Amino acid sequence: KVQIIALKVQMKSSEVAKVTKALGEITQEKVEDRGLIRFYTGESKSYAEAKRKLAIAAESGYQGAFIVGFKDGVRYGPEKLKMFENQ
Repeated sequence: KVQIIALKVQMKSSEVAKVTKALGEITQEKVEDRGLIRFYTGESKSYAEAKRKLAIAAESGYQGAFIVGFKDGVRYGPEKLKMFENQ
C-alpha cells in the first residue's frame, strides 16, 4: 500500500474524490494512541507496483507519501518490504 497522509481529522470529501480518481480506493487506519488517521491507497502485489503508485501519489501532490506493507498483521516500511520480496 501507499500511505498518502496521516491526519488528526477525516480527509475532506473533495480530497477523497481527487485521490480516488488518481489512485483508486482509499482505506484508513485509526492510530488511537497517537490520535491519527492514516490514509492508504492501493493494494499492490509487488514492490515495483507499489513504487508506480507512489509516483502517481507524488504527482498528485502527496510528496510525503511512502510505501508500507503488512505481513501477518504487522506494518512494515519500504526497506523491510524489499527484503520480503526477495525471499
